Amino acid sequence: MAEAERRRARTAEEFGALMGLMMAPEPGQAMPAPYEPRPSDVIITPYGKCGTTWLQQTFHQLRTGGDEDYDDISRVLPWIETAHVHGVDVNAEQRANPRGFKSHLSYHALPKGAKWRGPDGGFLRGLDHARPAGQRLLGSFAQLVGGARQS
Repeated sequence: MAEAERRRARTAEEFGALMGLMMAPEPGQAMPAPYEPRPSDVIITPYGKCGTTWLQQTFHQLRTGGDEDYDDISRVLPWIETAHVHGVDVNAEQRANPRGFKSHLSYHALPKGAKWRGPDGGFLRGLDHARPAGQRLLGSFAQLVGGARQS
């Protein structure tokens, strides 16, 4: 039997079926190999609904000099947790280097070994730029939020 064409959902039923695939492979399909990070990999991991897809687009444009030859950004800069839905091997080479990935995993659940950009770095830079000249930030982001994230 031929493999079904992979494309965006066009109906609520198709969307529901794709959402179900995000958490488990189709019956009889092997689980994909776990992501193996490289030191040069970049993981884009802000909070959900904070511009993750926009950051994927920006990152891909910068690393390729403007490549727009794809139907879904998640095929060229995959979401680690759901790459198998798009038939993407997260351990394969990508169109350009560094390899890039999207994730909404928590800091502690992210695979170790890659570079990542989460909300704290941008938040601290924003605070630093907003402070009056000559003043320093008091403490780290973890101290600011009560030690919620520990490295």
